[in-house]
Amino acid sequence: MLYSRTPMKIPLIAALTVASLVCASSAWAAPYVILKQDNRRIDAQTISGSPTGDVTVIDTAGSKFTFKRDQIANLYVDPPADWNSAKQKAAAGQLDAALADCTKVILGNAGLGYDTMAGDLAIQILLRQKKNDEAAKLAERVIRSNAAALSSSPAFQAAYWRTLLATGKTAQLAEMLDKAIQGGSREDAARAQIVRGDLRLAENKNKEAVLDYLRTA
Repeated sequence: MLYSRTPMKIPLIAALTVASLVCASSAWAAPYVILKQDNRRIDAQTISGSPTGDVTVIDTAGSKFTFKRDQIANLYVDPPADWNSAKQKAAAGQLDAALADCTKVILGNAGLGYDTMAGDLAIQILLRQKKNDEAAKLAERVIRSNAAALSSSPAFQAAYWRTLLATGKTAQLAEMLDKAIQGGSREDAARAQIVRGDLRLAENKNKEAVLDYLRTA
């Protein structure tokens, strides 16, 4: 056969591996923020992000500061304990427990990077469990609390596309995929081609789906 009627899927363990590499790249750094206004660096004990867009910093002297996310030029945050726990539980097949940890990460790390990582993992779990509406609601929650979620995280963007596919929002999905293929990076375009292939399979456009898959090779 030239094609399969089963949409292409990325194994859950692949997402865990990528996320682990992202975390490991800064494994030896200490938490900090760099402010846009004066390029000042604040070394921190802890950094947290709220769904309202506030970033709370406890510096090394114990003083507390609150900034809006757009006031910060750069930051590094230690991997949250709940994120490490979520990855371990997901890898062990404890999916409901992993989802609970992902939710904690999303709520406490809005705009800090780990919210989109946890969102990506949670969406994959919910879609695997056929809880498509819950996956879509979770994705929207991440986007509401982090306006840059789709543009800052290609993995979360692809996960969001899959929630649109799973909930039948095909017109919105097709428009987003076309934009990514025509104007996105090479990597974004490749991800979009795969999801568009899945969309065309769902629409019984099998030959067109094969062409989309082949264009990613």
